[in-house]
Formats: sequence, C-alpha cells, structure tokens
Amino acid sequence: MANTSRTTGADGLPDYEVGRSRPPKHSQFKPGVSGNPHGRPKRALTGGEELRRAMNEAVIVTEDGQRKRISKLRLAMKQFATLAAKGEPSALKLLFAYLDKLAETGGAAAITDTDQELLESVMKLCAPKEGKDGK
Repeated sequence: MANTSRTTGADGLPDYEVGRSRPPKHSQFKPGVSGNPHGRPKRALTGGEELRRAMNEAVIVTEDGQRKRISKLRLAMKQFATLAAKGEPSALKLLFAYLDKLAETGGAAAITDTDQELLESVMKLCAPKEGKDGK
C-alpha cells in the first residue's frame, strides 16, 4: 500500500492527501516563481563568432587630424587598401582575387575589358622577376 500522509490547512483540518504526483504544499512551486530561476546556460561561441565580435569592436583612430571611432574590420580594410595602393604585391594579389570573386558572384559591377587589361598589366608589373637562369 502507498505511504501517504495528510497535510493540514491553516485551520488544522486535513487539506488533501499527499502521495504519487501530489507533493506536500510546502514543496510545490510557488505561483509566479520560476522553477529554473537562472535558466538554461548560453551555448559556447564558435571561433567564427568570436572573430566576428572581435572585428566589430570599435577603436579610436586619428584620421586627418580628427579622432574617429571605427570598427577593427573597417580599420583592417583601410590598411589593406593602403597597402594595395602602394603596390604591395601580396595585397594586390588578394585584392584582384577578391574583385574576381565579386564579379563572378554578381556582388560588384562587372569588370570591363579595359579594366581587365589594366589589372593584368599591374599584375605583370608586380609579379616576381625571374632570375637569369630562368627560375
């Protein structure tokens, strides 16, 4: 037989039977109070999410004598563009690869034949020179 007991109300009379699926009143959840007050823990961030958050952080830079707040991503892109404008071969190679990819996916205006010729001539200028023995 089940072991049941009776709880008593404020007047000392039995309130209801305690048993299976009928816990004592004092241990039941109180109305309006969560059974899990802290909730489920947040999941861990992935490496990509961590990088995205880090690159979206704001930094203060001085540009044309004025202090500006820009994201780290924007700062990196400006530095990349500066290197490409100075003719840094590795930056130019990355830039052209990126432009080609944009043109393929339709993310940018199509490169005209004149633009393509100009890009190829710049790539030839920036290509490493071959040695005397052809290597």
